Amino acid sequence: MTTTQHAVQSLIATPILDAIQKLNPVATDDQRAALEQSLREIGQVNDIITAHDGAFVLDGRDLLAACKAVGIEPRVRDLGELADDEMAAYAHHGNAMRKELPAGARALMAAARATRTRGSNQHDAGAVPSIAQAAAEAGVSSDSVLRAKTVAASGCDTLISKVAEGAIPVSVAEKLVKAAKGDSALIERMVESGIGRVHREMYKDEVLKPKRERAKQLVANNPVAAHQLTDFAEGSFQVIQADFPWRYTESSAGMADPSHHYPTMSLDEIKAMPIGRLAADDSVFFMWCVNSMLPEALDVMKHFGFNYVHNIVWAKDTHVIGNGAVINRHEILLVGRRGLALHQPGVKKIPSWHATEGQRFAHSEKPAWFSEQIDRVYGDCTKLELFARAPRAGWTTWGNELVLPEAPNLDTVANVGDEEASNDETFERAV
Repeated sequence: MTTTQHAVQSLIATPILDAIQKLNPVATDDQRAALEQSLREIGQVNDIITAHDGAFVLDGRDLLAACKAVGIEPRVRDLGELADDEMAAYAHHGNAMRKELPAGARALMAAARATRTRGSNQHDAGAVPSIAQAAAEAGVSSDSVLRAKTVAASGCDTLISKVAEGAIPVSVAEKLVKAAKGDSALIERMVESGIGRVHREMYKDEVLKPKRERAKQLVANNPVAAHQLTDFAEGSFQVIQADFPWRYTESSAGMADPSHHYPTMSLDEIKAMPIGRLAADDSVFFMWCVNSMLPEALDVMKHFGFNYVHNIVWAKDTHVIGNGAVINRHEILLVGRRGLALHQPGVKKIPSWHATEGQRFAHSEKPAWFSEQIDRVYGDCTKLELFARAPRAGWTTWGNELVLPEAPNLDTVANVGDEEASNDETFERAV
């Protein structure tokens, strides 16, 4: 068989060269048509490079196919007997560098060159370059080559193709492989359905689902949660503070959905609570509200018989959340009033905002500063905190996340001393 006949067959028999050749982009229809037209008009300009008497095509596969298509005898230059890595290196430099392949494709090629395979023999092994050497010759970092090795080892052709095309960065592809724990079917689904969507599904199953199960146990295991608010006498409290476990609407739910952390309540369930009955004729209602449900929160306040008068802003300078066009860096404490104002004349009013710079809190946890300010202004009033996390002096506390040092005791305990406000900005209207 002649050299030309060998070359036309385009045999590829070594794993390393096979990996390199697969990463070279196939010519488009327009490129093939242009190449064939050029062959008809001016003939073959560049040689087709082969090795081992034409058994391996190292450079010029598209040219070889074009010659065959137009019926031209291809001109071949054979490099003779070469080791696997020598052929791979030539194919890499002759194709990857000239065609300006994406960094991902070059990293994959370098990874193939720096990997000893079952197709290599003991004589070829010494020619395998180091990762650093292969990376330098490919014009990528050693880290990129290491990531590419992980991607190549996944065996997912779809993912490898996306990286080679530049559609997915090799760093992202590596994370995808690790997240899927080598499950090729899951990797395939991630690539086809969208990495973000599948990763969120995995996060919900592996992280959030156990959290939801633990949250459900709060109600079952905490005696305070079973206490019925109906046990309190009508009009028992002059000051009520509530941090309802709002159940987000479908449009506002997401990775930060409260139901991932604790049991939530629907609007109807919240409205069914006897807060209006527990509030005195002259009383004030402090209600925490998530920004996405402000209209619903105002409706709840009105339902309980309170007129909205103001709000206090908690500015979370170091905590940025939200998926919309507006950065969400604050929460709102709505203030409602029923009947006459309760605060004493001459008492310094509560500032209208409070910033927690550099502080982090557990999910839904609120700074103690707000309750301390309410204490300072309404110290002598009877106070109820709903969905509390810890008992507070001077308050009746109720909630399924309440952590008590001893047996649950819902009796009001002794009040603590006053504390001056740390911010001079005050309410615009008296509460």
